[in-house]
Amino acid sequence: MFGQSQAETLARERGTIYKKPGGKAVRIALVYPNTYYLGMSNLGFQTIYRHLNERDDVVCERAFLPEPSGLEALSRSRKPLVTLESGLPLGSCDIVAFSVSFENDYPNLVRILELARVPVLAASRTRFDPIVLIGGAITYINPEPVADFADVMVIGDGEEAAYAYIDRYLADQGLDRERHLAHTMSLAGMYVPSLQTASPGERERMEAGMASDAGCDDSDAGCDAPAAEAESAPVGRIAKQQVRDFEDYPAHSAVLTPDTEFGDMLLIEISRGCPRRCRFCAVSYVYPKFRALKPDTILDVIRSKNASLARDGKEGLKAVGLVSSAMCDYPHLDELCAGLEETGLRVGVSSVRVDLVPDSLLRLMLKTGLRTMTIAPEAGSERLRKTINKPISSEEILTGARRILDKGIKHLKVYYMVGLPTETDADIEELIEMTRRLAELQRECGEPGGRLRLSINPFVPKALTPFQWSPMASPKEVRRKLNRIQKALRGTAGVDVKHESLKSAYFEAILSRGGRELSGFVMETARLDGDWKRAAAELGMDTSQYLGDMADLQSLPWDFISTEKENHRLQWEYRKSHRLPYRKRQSAPSAGRPDAGHTAV
Repeated sequence: MFGQSQAETLARERGTIYKKPGGKAVRIALVYPNTYYLGMSNLGFQTIYRHLNERDDVVCERAFLPEPSGLEALSRSRKPLVTLESGLPLGSCDIVAFSVSFENDYPNLVRILELARVPVLAASRTRFDPIVLIGGAITYINPEPVADFADVMVIGDGEEAAYAYIDRYLADQGLDRERHLAHTMSLAGMYVPSLQTASPGERERMEAGMASDAGCDDSDAGCDAPAAEAESAPVGRIAKQQVRDFEDYPAHSAVLTPDTEFGDMLLIEISRGCPRRCRFCAVSYVYPKFRALKPDTILDVIRSKNASLARDGKEGLKAVGLVSSAMCDYPHLDELCAGLEETGLRVGVSSVRVDLVPDSLLRLMLKTGLRTMTIAPEAGSERLRKTINKPISSEEILTGARRILDKGIKHLKVYYMVGLPTETDADIEELIEMTRRLAELQRECGEPGGRLRLSINPFVPKALTPFQWSPMASPKEVRRKLNRIQKALRGTAGVDVKHESLKSAYFEAILSRGGRELSGFVMETARLDGDWKRAAAELGMDTSQYLGDMADLQSLPWDFISTEKENHRLQWEYRKSHRLPYRKRQSAPSAGRPDAGHTAV
């Protein structure tokens, strides 16, 4: 909150929800495990805040990791972390619910529980402590690294599942904690780690005991939950939740504030999922199908938000941001653009397929004053784009870029990755050449002063993607390729090159493909203020096991949230990308056996 007081922060907001607790209303602290600026920029966090508060029997308030100066002051004061709206200590709430989107925020989750004076490990909590619930994007792919911190986890879409859990919580008032958690296990999409033992990955069995300092023991995938150990049961498969009708739950900003990455723009998710199935990306694989809101639904959200602001005596909307993983696959784009044009609002969009951008979207962006468009070729060569299942030719990219620039877009932002599976130096040279040709196009066709901004990041293998088994390129190799690109483009006019912190990327990779045995590592990293390399050294942990090739592993920690059909598709895509013959998959053994899950690919 940039040194502002809570009152100053709230005064800059429009749409803040204030509710007085009454009767048996459930008090929920909804926590984003990072700063206010980042949390309020997160559409999932904003959506669930609004959604929970739509219930009369819920009072949901927000909490965040304090800014560094505030964090130090809070630690010195020995006062607990409190909610933003009313200053209620998190430990006094019924439920502390975390919305977690990024693996690198796991240590922040630990810090927040410590600041709230809530026991970090679920096994250490008593009937006097709030229920700690974890949901968000990370539960769609691999919830296990934070399982030891959670009493309950929501796997998948949270809109309907959260309501079902609150109903269960209210029905169980007066029961002890253990009986409530046992009842929760029966709810669709609910995971109770203390009572359910996920079948461990092969690596976890070999490395069990690594997290002993966090209360872990080598008898149970690295997790010790003494209060429930005798009653724990194999988790089996947990079906990722998907709302029954996407139209019923439009995701959009609840609170507008200038203190976010997008200013006070109203964000609206116009579609969920992606039909493209890029092999590095989980979005196509964790959502069973691509779903899109109707244009009227989106326009109704805008009208409703403006009406709400007017009732509160607040300034109306100035800008709307369309959020989608597949913007140009949205089936009603022309109709939507026409409706948005009539609103007179400035419109921003997610990254687009440069070969598919319709004139209606370009016209709308230019008319409302936007001059930057983001495209994501991801790889520099046609061969590598085919390998990652993004088969767009170099000529299609250049033709699309020329058309965008000719229409009046001034700046292009281009996303690339390095270290992708099967990548060679020849692919890097083609990336360099593609960038030079784009820069030349910008000088020829673009507006004066236009910039070509490259964002180049290391490939990080993610759970539940076809590349989940692939190794991450070594830091030495990634640095060599990044240095080659930067050196080659240094003299190219109008080109800016930046890349993500490599230390951050490798930390993300470790957390992306681990299991419960990482809880001790996460806690130690939090204790050492984010220095994960030192944390690993002090624990004697070999991080290379999480970064290497996993094609020979018989099972993986996250197998229990994917179906046999999904696993079959991932294996097929992986082998196809590497031009390997497909090996017919054996039926997986019953859940809970040591060899349950994937066959080696």
